[in-house]
Amino acid sequence: MVRSETCRGGYLNCNEYDTIRLKRLKQTLESFIPQPLINVIKVSELDGREMGDAQPESFDKVLVDAPCSNDRSWLFSSDSQMAAHRIGQRKNLPLLQLELLRSAIKALRPGGLLVYSTCTLSRSENQDVIDEILSSYSNIMPVDTEKMAKTCSQDFTFAPTGQDHGLLVIPDKGKAWGPMYMAKLKKS
Repeated sequence: MVRSETCRGGYLNCNEYDTIRLKRLKQTLESFIPQPLINVIKVSELDGREMGDAQPESFDKVLVDAPCSNDRSWLFSSDSQMAAHRIGQRKNLPLLQLELLRSAIKALRPGGLLVYSTCTLSRSENQDVIDEILSSYSNIMPVDTEKMAKTCSQDFTFAPTGQDHGLLVIPDKGKAWGPMYMAKLKKS
């Protein structure tokens, strides 16, 4: 989450609820962010579903990198037990993703931008979640991602999503990305 403040500039707030992932996040920040910039980065360990109530209308930009069924990790794996576990997760993840997005919308200032991303091919975790948000909020509008798709078309292969505000990158075994879904929204 990015917050701009007129007098002091702004800051980046990274939030991770999972303790192990939080530790990795802190190590990554310490390894790659120059010391002068580390002071404008805050790291918190809140449940993302509580962020909007804790900091209402506080951020200009929010990225919700949502927990998902993470298709890439098992697309190229022969672990059938892990695959069965991930398929079982798909039932509960859209509800969690909606709760995280609703919280992010509360944390977003009017005029702010929100990006929702997952690493799954699942329509129920991607387009359906965004469609639910757009039908539930009159002050949330989709942002067209066509220009971004054109800019990145040499690097990524996109699948049709039926939305002009959502991009779905198809996995490429020879490269280190995909699947990857992204939608961009604006709060009026």
